[in-house]
Amino acid sequence: MPEIKDAVALITDPSYVSPKHVGGEEQFAVNTKRVIRALRDQGAGKAEARELGLKALEEVGGGAEIRAVRGAQAAGGRGDSNTEDWWVPKAAVRF
Repeated sequence: MPEIKDAVALITDPSYVSPKHVGGEEQFAVNTKRVIRALRDQGAGKAEARELGLKALEEVGGGAEIRAVRGAQAAGGRGDSNTEDWWVPKAAVRF
């Protein structure tokens, strides 16, 4: 079963992040799906993997942003969804 230190290792790994252009502070976007998949592969459930990731973000000074996304409406669908973007500060990434 993965622990917070495992999630921290993933969200600070350069292969799981990409530069994010925001204002003055240099931030890196975390590939949330890959991190959650890696934690699930280590034995965590979906909710546990997300919770570990969020705790790891807090530990390294990162954050998560939830935003509404409007897309094409699928048959029987609403056409609206939420997306969660995780980010970490440049200083947290292990280059």
